[in-house]
Amino acid sequence: MKQIKSLIVAIVMSFTFLLSPVAISQVSNQNVISVCDAISISGKLKGTIKSKTYMRKSRSTSSKKLYTLKSGKKVTVLSVTKSWAKVKYNGKTGYVLWNKIKMPSGTVYWNGGSSQSKIYHASATAHNMKEAVPMTKSQAKSYGFRACKSRVCW
Repeated sequence: MKQIKSLIVAIVMSFTFLLSPVAISQVSNQNVISVCDAISISGKLKGTIKSKTYMRKSRSTSSKKLYTLKSGKKVTVLSVTKSWAKVKYNGKTGYVLWNKIKMPSGTVYWNGGSSQSKIYHASATAHNMKEAVPMTKSQAKSYGFRACKSRVCW
């Protein structure tokens, strides 16, 4: 009888050892994105400048001005952190005050940077995100992201 119990325990432990990496990867695939995948996700959406502003070298109003951007100009928004957007314009990367940019209707934001979340949000500043990456809902879904269900977002 002891031999049968030992054999059953050995079989169960073997299956647990063999199947646990699969189970763990299935759980993690639902909730996080690998760092390698995250590096390849960057903002590609164009925002429209609302009123005359400056593209600056860093996130400071005293930083060097790279361009004067007039109302109606389009800039590619790479990411958003608090009150600044990292943008690309005319082949250069710089920063513009976030409140000077209007994004297309329906834009959602993923918490880029070091985050591994697979959740997108309605606003670039939800949950104090850093380096929020703008995208369309269809782009977010193509990455396997799902909508944030927090009342802060929707």
